[in-house]
Amino acid sequence: MPHTYSNLSKELSDPDESMEKMAGEVRLAHGIFGDFGRKNFLSCVEDWSLKAGGGKQTSGTNNAEKILCYPPSVYLYAGRVFPSQSVSAVLVYNEIVSGDGEGEKMSSGTATPFDTGKVALGKSNLVDAPKTGKIAIKRYVHEHHCTLQDWRSYFAFFLTKFFSAPEDYWGNGPKELIDGTDFALKTGDTKWKDWTFETRVVGALSLEGCDLIFVNKAIKSEIERRVKEQPEFSLLSDLCTYVENPLCEAEDYLINNQGIKTL
Repeated sequence: MPHTYSNLSKELSDPDESMEKMAGEVRLAHGIFGDFGRKNFLSCVEDWSLKAGGGKQTSGTNNAEKILCYPPSVYLYAGRVFPSQSVSAVLVYNEIVSGDGEGEKMSSGTATPFDTGKVALGKSNLVDAPKTGKIAIKRYVHEHHCTLQDWRSYFAFFLTKFFSAPEDYWGNGPKELIDGTDFALKTGDTKWKDWTFETRVVGALSLEGCDLIFVNKAIKSEIERRVKEQPEFSLLSDLCTYVENPLCEAEDYLINNQGIKTL
């Protein structure tokens, strides 16, 4: 049976208490990588928001958005960071707030219990996910999405159904098949993207709701220079923690701040 919000809520009635707690506390993360990502991050201060990459995103993201008929969007994973060797910064969020200049209004967008890009490009390990056919792919993603307002509730049911303990979301993986697929993990495998919640924010992501930003030490001097030239840039600088490896530091933080034991 497809793991949609409707199906899981009907089957389970109520989520497990420990899973519901984790779903309510897990942070969302957006990794910035590559030269464009660095420049995009440094431009945040202009209107206190991170813009969707649009045509300057990776070709895979652009193609996926065309297939799904999505407008340019900013993507965040629940409790995880996109694995890249060139991560220059990771933004960690507790809540998603609109970046459209209207204050603390909830952003428009959706959430899914998988990486939409993998499904759109026919690379998903989910047996039930279609590998070809734009209409079939769009239907599958639409059936499995929910609003940003409902994603934590959906996540709690999902964890209850497919995981033995909250920490298995990061470690051992699902306890049973999801849509007929066995997600046995291997070293360096990214199958986790098939069972990691993705939230999609249309257009721009406000820095309101951002807990902190792990930033590569290599661009610290550039940020300090910006603060001297533009005092308002200190608002962004105050969120920054400078580290050697933003990816590793963010992953540790994401696990340790959910009340989950370190793996």
